[in-house]
Amino acid sequence: MSNAGFSGAIPLEISNLRLLVTLDLSSKVNKTFGNYLTLEISNLSMLVETFSQLEELYLDGLPVYGSEWCEALSSSLPNLRVLSLSRCFPSGPIDLSLKKLRYLSVIHLDGNNFSALFPGFVANFPNLTSLQLCSSGLYGTFPTEIFQ
Repeated sequence: MSNAGFSGAIPLEISNLRLLVTLDLSSKVNKTFGNYLTLEISNLSMLVETFSQLEELYLDGLPVYGSEWCEALSSSLPNLRVLSLSRCFPSGPIDLSLKKLRYLSVIHLDGNNFSALFPGFVANFPNLTSLQLCSSGLYGTFPTEIFQ
């Protein structure tokens, strides 16, 4: 459903789709009107709590509210392989709870403003093939273990 032109809050009834493997609600710039579409995620944990089969989550360009976004994802999506939250501006930092998502192979968190230290545990994801963190506001030492 990416770039479908929806606006407003994501209806929680979408959580009735319990067997979803991929959910793509991402929103790009609307070239016609020059603005972003505004699907708002007011409670990420309520959205994903029934998606235990979900392997790919794309929410690029959608505002993610709440500081518990990492905990919501790690406690509800044990099989997550793709996490794409580019330009979502989550209000909380990248929390250690994301370590639970051991199957992650793609992490896209670019275009956010975390203003935090780089989470060194990212180097411990054995299946990681794509990491996009440009303009994310992360700073500090980049773990050399990630190159092994």
